[in-house]
Amino acid sequence: MNKKIIFILIMLLGVYPLLICQQEEEPIKEKVEVVNVEVPVRVHYKGRPVDNLSKDDFKVFEGKKLQTINGFFIKKKKIGTLTTRPESGQDQTLAGRYFVLIFQTTDYNDDFKKGLDYLFNEIISESDQLLVIVNKKTQAFHNLEEKNLVREDIERMIKNESHYDRLLMFQYIKQIEQELNMAKFETELRRSTRSDSSSRVVRTAQSHYIVKEFLTKYLIIWNDYKTKYLIPDIEQYHKFSRLLEKINREKWVINFYQMELFPRIIMPSDTRRILRNLIAELQISTNQEKVTFARIINKLLNEINRALKISNDFPSEEVSRIFSRVNAIHHSIFIRTNIPSLIQDIDYIRMASDLEANLNQICKQSGGILVNSKKVDLALDAISKEQDIYYLLTYAPANPDKIGKIKVKVNKRRHKVFYDDSLGTGLLPRETELEVVKGPPVKIKKASFKDKTLTLTLTDFYMKKDLGGKLNLRVRIKNRQDITVFDQSKDLNAKQKQVSLSLNFGGIGKGKYDIIIDVKDQFTQKTDSEIIQINM
Repeated sequence: MNKKIIFILIMLLGVYPLLICQQEEEPIKEKVEVVNVEVPVRVHYKGRPVDNLSKDDFKVFEGKKLQTINGFFIKKKKIGTLTTRPESGQDQTLAGRYFVLIFQTTDYNDDFKKGLDYLFNEIISESDQLLVIVNKKTQAFHNLEEKNLVREDIERMIKNESHYDRLLMFQYIKQIEQELNMAKFETELRRSTRSDSSSRVVRTAQSHYIVKEFLTKYLIIWNDYKTKYLIPDIEQYHKFSRLLEKINREKWVINFYQMELFPRIIMPSDTRRILRNLIAELQISTNQEKVTFARIINKLLNEINRALKISNDFPSEEVSRIFSRVNAIHHSIFIRTNIPSLIQDIDYIRMASDLEANLNQICKQSGGILVNSKKVDLALDAISKEQDIYYLLTYAPANPDKIGKIKVKVNKRRHKVFYDDSLGTGLLPRETELEVVKGPPVKIKKASFKDKTLTLTLTDFYMKKDLGGKLNLRVRIKNRQDITVFDQSKDLNAKQKQVSLSLNFGGIGKGKYDIIIDVKDQFTQKTDSEIIQINM
């Protein structure tokens, strides 16, 4: 009697295509029902991977129930340079590797250029494939036979996007500094205080109103800045992870994270001290309104303290699991920009360390390393020499249709264990599939605002045969208090090679606004953005 062989694949591991090939080549004399859960586990001691453990050193639990480990393997690999080519008749999909190169940068300099040279001379081979993400732009390269031309395309992409994003960032930072005007606030706060002979701080009746308005704006602006420039877009990671699930190659991710320019909006410690004194004065007042303001101001300060801790919002655990699920090793190069005046700022260094710690956690969880260096070529050299070591444990679950939370223990107290504890929970959403095709970068052209009407033209998007172009356009309008007064998006089906639009905003009141225009090519996943400052 024939029985169907069922394999529940929790992670897409490169060993499966080889197993499948073997099964097709060899006659199967006896068929049995086999269900296994694979659990990749990385173990570190004093920050370094451990490769001398045995099966008896591990315990695997599903829920609270101890499982029997029926398979134990040690896996090792380096990023190196793939020099072997597939033989005639060999599966071409298994040849070469798949690299995801993520560039988060606003300053393409000589160190970056040397790093790109090293990457293509020492690591990337002609049999590899690339997915390149530069800030918000995405480009896939499936054929690297003309490797030098591909390198030139990527360099041009990094130059253009980093320059454009730097201009946007400076514009944004200038707006932040104008809106917050920290120096003016500190001056007004001190002007409204005086010390008497008993050293009690006395403030004017209006000071708490000024403080409340400033802290509210401060919190809004900081959260917006953090979202734009510091916290990764988790949806973007989910999208390309769904693509990586389909890739039948060895997968590597290298993240070039360049330290962004921080605006001078970090609140000095002496200003915080004055604010705490203000809260204390309001709390002991017999005026109930002032007591209420004390609670409001104290709450705002606590929210700001939490918001400044980037790790509270940085999705390091989720990103780590995404890479673990698709069996992609993640390396990061943390690149500081050459801005001495800001690097000497204590708060800048603290936030840089916070970001670095989160990126380091993602790397360790997936088997990669983080290198902190402005010398990109030397950082890549260190990465190329690093060996990924992990243990692959398998067990047969009691209920294959409902796998519970997994826990792995090692009988070495000082060893740190990295693994995905939610292998059976379906972390990666699969509602949509990402289709990445080669094509030109979509562009926003002739964007202008006149007589309360926004006009623009969309060009250079991918036109698919019989379907035309498929775009998503999003338009947002923010006032000078960074409050969004309009936010709408619309899917567009383009039958021509360019689309011209006119949008009327007669319902928007008088004032100064920023119009943020974002367009995305649904076929190539490429995007473009434009910001227009207007007076209504």
